[in-house]
Amino acid sequence: MFDLFDFNELNSLSVVDLEFMLYSCLNSTFKIYGIKQELSEDAINAFLNESFIEDSRINISQLVKYQSIEFLYLYGFKDGVQSPLRFMTSSV
Repeated sequence: MFDLFDFNELNSLSVVDLEFMLYSCLNSTFKIYGIKQELSEDAINAFLNESFIEDSRINISQLVKYQSIEFLYLYGFKDGVQSPLRFMTSSV
């Protein structure tokens, strides 16, 4: 997915690119699985701003390293138990 969102082919993504990638992937996943929830763009933005410096560029190695730490929390798992996704708002 990283390469699909590396529009300028610099082998890195800005935080804005990551936000677009995350929103697109989660929104597509929700549609595929019929999840009737809205995504909170503000929550995605806040999550990325907490995780990365706003003006930085993130390469694939940095993203994989970060993802290995945050992956389960990001997708709603904590202590081995699934919880509501962090980026959901309310039912549609």
